[in-house]
Amino acid sequence: MPMRDPRLELDVVVDEDLLDLVPEFVANRRAELATLTAAVAAGRWPQVRQIGHRWKGLGGMYGFGWLTHAGTVLELRAQEATPEVREVLEAAEVYLAHVVWR
Repeated sequence: MPMRDPRLELDVVVDEDLLDLVPEFVANRRAELATLTAAVAAGRWPQVRQIGHRWKGLGGMYGFGWLTHAGTVLELRAQEATPEVREVLEAAEVYLAHVVWR
């Protein structure tokens, strides 16, 4: 599954009931990105799959469709233990550094 360009999905419309929760949600994903980077470097593929699965579910709940996509790709690539998982991490870094919500 190819990665979608995160720069095309940086403006997220969030359900107003969740707006107060989004800053912490994004901060937690940024922390997980650091965990993912370490897990990939150490070859801890089950941990990468687990976080990918989490992103897949949480992204949809909060309206962050790109994050759902990234989680799906992470999960698939971690299953194959492929170095191409780094492409997802690089894209996620761009996304999480620049995403805005309203």
